[in-house]
Amino acid sequence: MSRLHLRRAGHRRPGTPVLILLHGWSCHGGFFAPQMDALADLTEVIAPDLPGHGKTGDAVTPSIEAGADALAELMREEEIAAAVLVGWSMGALVAWSLIERHGSERIAALVVEDM
Repeated sequence: MSRLHLRRAGHRRPGTPVLILLHGWSCHGGFFAPQMDALADLTEVIAPDLPGHGKTGDAVTPSIEAGADALAELMREEEIAAAVLVGWSMGALVAWSLIERHGSERIAALVVEDM
């Protein structure tokens, strides 16, 4: 079970990547509520609270690397074969760290916003 607190919307659709929204420093996944509502008809949308933030708090060591590892664990556990990662600010660092530490085989695309 993922150690990250997750917000979810939509449903997984065959052949369509899961959208994972990664928030910035001092925020939480709830900041993406409007985007989740807007995109839920297209695919499953997941917005985790990254380590040290929101309801995840200190349940996971608050670091970029720990966030990347927890995200990789989430993708394995949820059997997400293809994800579009949207990293906003610190969330982009987590996405880059995920690629560095775990590779990019489960990533269909990466969107970086205001890093």
